[in-house]
Amino acid sequence: MVLLKDIKGQDNAVKFLVNCVVSGRIPNAFLFSGPEGVGRALTAKALVAALFCRGAEGHGGPCGSCQACRRVEALQHPDLLWIRPEKNKLISIDEIRKAKNSLSLKPYEAPFSVCVIEDAHMMRQEAAN
Repeated sequence: MVLLKDIKGQDNAVKFLVNCVVSGRIPNAFLFSGPEGVGRALTAKALVAALFCRGAEGHGGPCGSCQACRRVEALQHPDLLWIRPEKNKLISIDEIRKAKNSLSLKPYEAPFSVCVIEDAHMMRQEAAN
């Protein structure tokens, strides 16, 4: 599992994310941008693990070994919805509606629900709206 402290070359961004987790002041949304291969999805996964981790000791990063961390790593956590476009397809409005409905429900285990939209630029126009 990649931890926030393992993210290289983004010291300011990682420091900001760790401060958000430690302080408990989490913005409603984050936008990770950059060219393909820079680690946007890995950073998002590490952030979600840090937010859901029960074994973290106030250092702002996930422990990497608790059940919540393992479930986030496998993208199997009940409070995490991970949307990624299928090969050569756009993200449909139905997927966004599903996310909206899921986020409106009370979280199952974690303090809150999280939705990650990987490659958001691949949303259909009506889904983006």
